[in-house]
Amino acid sequence: MRTKWSLALKLIAVTATAIAVVLVLSNAVLVLVTKNRIEHLTIQQAKLEAARLANDISAEMTALSTPTSTMAALIGQGREKDYLDRAAVIDMLRATAQANIVFSSWFMEEPNAFDGRAVEFKGNTSLGSATNGAFSPTWTKPGGTLSMAPVALDYNAEYYRVASKSRQGHLTEPYVWVDAHGTFLLSTISYPVVSSDRLIGVTGMDVDLTALSAKLGAQRPFGSGRVYVISQAKQWIVAPSSDQTTRIYDELGQKELSEAISEQTTGVVEDVEVAGVTYTRVLLPFEVPGLNTRWVVCVDVPTSVIASAVNEQITLMVSAGLFVVFIIALVLFATTRIMLARPIGRLVKFVEVLAVGNYSDSSPDTRRSDEMGAVATALEKLRHALIQGERAETEATNVREANARERATAEAARAEALEEQRLVVRVVGEALKDLAHGDLTCRIHEEFRGEYTELRVNFNSALSSLEETIRMVGRGVNHINAGIEEISSSATDLARRTEMQAVGLEESAAAMAELTEQVLASATRASAAATSVSAATIDAVATGDIVGCAVHSMESISQSSLEITRITGIIDEIAFQTNLLALNAGVEAARAGDAGKGFAVVAQEVRELAQRSAAAAKDIKVLISSSAKQVQEGVGLVGQAGHALSRITAQITAINENVKQISVVADEQSVGLKSISGSINQMDQVTQQNAAMVEETTAASVSLRDEARLLSEAVSRFNLSENRGKEEAIQQRRVA
Repeated sequence: MRTKWSLALKLIAVTATAIAVVLVLSNAVLVLVTKNRIEHLTIQQAKLEAARLANDISAEMTALSTPTSTMAALIGQGREKDYLDRAAVIDMLRATAQANIVFSSWFMEEPNAFDGRAVEFKGNTSLGSATNGAFSPTWTKPGGTLSMAPVALDYNAEYYRVASKSRQGHLTEPYVWVDAHGTFLLSTISYPVVSSDRLIGVTGMDVDLTALSAKLGAQRPFGSGRVYVISQAKQWIVAPSSDQTTRIYDELGQKELSEAISEQTTGVVEDVEVAGVTYTRVLLPFEVPGLNTRWVVCVDVPTSVIASAVNEQITLMVSAGLFVVFIIALVLFATTRIMLARPIGRLVKFVEVLAVGNYSDSSPDTRRSDEMGAVATALEKLRHALIQGERAETEATNVREANARERATAEAARAEALEEQRLVVRVVGEALKDLAHGDLTCRIHEEFRGEYTELRVNFNSALSSLEETIRMVGRGVNHINAGIEEISSSATDLARRTEMQAVGLEESAAAMAELTEQVLASATRASAAATSVSAATIDAVATGDIVGCAVHSMESISQSSLEITRITGIIDEIAFQTNLLALNAGVEAARAGDAGKGFAVVAQEVRELAQRSAAAAKDIKVLISSSAKQVQEGVGLVGQAGHALSRITAQITAINENVKQISVVADEQSVGLKSISGSINQMDQVTQQNAAMVEETTAASVSLRDEARLLSEAVSRFNLSENRGKEEAIQQRRVA
């Protein structure tokens, strides 16, 4: 049987499709990676180109700023050593202004700071002096011819203000200058001039950026790329069109431009469209050396440059992939034709032979070591299995007939066993029914056959054991009832006597507790009295000591009074002697006549002073004598008070000893009563516990009696052999 799609064709189609898919996916990944790599390399090349241009611009600006910086340093040093005058500075400016791209060279002094001769040179334009005498020469070359004139003084202009305040070089933002000779793009380089750490002015030059703009605008990186320059204030220096020069950058990528200027990082802006062409813009910031200014070089890379390289790579990969798929499909076709199609055809023919029941031919390709050989071997095993199956089918028919005969014999035996089982179930069920009604005398008397005989014996033995157990339980219950009755009666009597004992002990404990509290209160009051008497004794002893000190102080005061009396006598004698001396001085002054009048007055004053001292000494002596008598009397009274306090102290000490003994005895009595009261309380508690225990015992005996009654009733439900004998004897006596 031929098929429309053979296995080989399907295998070739699947394999070719899988390879094609793999190639497509791998090429897609490679194209993506290649595209990213080409873009990365192109951007890196653009960055290198931008760095090269930045270095060129920096070199040109350095070539311009270095002469200006040198000139500022020379002017400052010349003024510091006073060998440089106005004419020399004008000559230096003239030499600087001769450079090709220099539009003008100038110097502007601080007010009267260059040489202090502003008034002297006022209006002297040949020496670069303004109308107010300020030194501000400027060399310009309109039309290529140098000319010098004073510059207009504008200290607030950017070129002067920034350089003077920062004391560093400065490059202004580019601006457009228009005069009779044309339109120029200028930027001013300025440096401060410092002499002896003092700012004396600012010098600089105006640089013509027109040539630089034209040079950079002519650059064409990557064939059709563009190069631009942007200032620190985001103004176009080299712009896409001439009308955009010095305007603010307002195109795509303003954020990247701000980051490039502020953070000095290279920025990349994609899909920038200029004049209908799409570019990838690289923004590279760079420092203008020595001028404290940062510019940005823009390199626009055409997107078509990157796309063309990617397209070439895609074309190459697709062509190579198609060629590989064709070769692989051709090899697969030849291989499957030889290794699959022909062996499978032989196997199909062999299976068709087996299907018609011909098991005589062997399977082909059984000697192959591949999957075809394994399939051929399996088909050979299938052929042998089919042969054995025919044989087994014959044997199975014989076996089925023998099994039918055995099943008939077994069916008869099973019916007989089922009848025996019904008999056993009926007899055992009747015995269990009697047992459920409490009849323990029931037994199985029918004879069972086979294994059921052991069941009858075990059932009868179990009932005999159960009957004996119930009989023993009944006798035990009767004995328990008798014992419980005696225990209940004894427990009731004991509970009554224990309760009476507990009441008596409770009353004794209450009386003893009241007595203990009274003795304890007495002991407490005795202890408090002893404490008070002890404090009084201490105070009395302290008072006696104070009185002794007072007596000693009085004696010291008496001694001091005697000493004061003696000193007062001495003062009296001194006053008497002074009075005599003053009298003698008055006599001698009187003898001296007029020359001694002054001395006589002094002598008179001394004498009066001596008399007053003598009178005061007498008064003091009288007062001291009176005080001495009073102190003597006070000493006597204090001594008497001291003797009285000594006696009181002795009496208080005796009272304190007696109170201490009373307190000790009261404490001992209180301790003894506490011990007795504790013992009685303990006995009361034990008695209460005994009473509670007796009550619990009584309750337990009552509960046990009830349980025994219930157990006796439960045992009486069973019918025992001895009970049956008694019942039959009673019935016989009744009949008789």
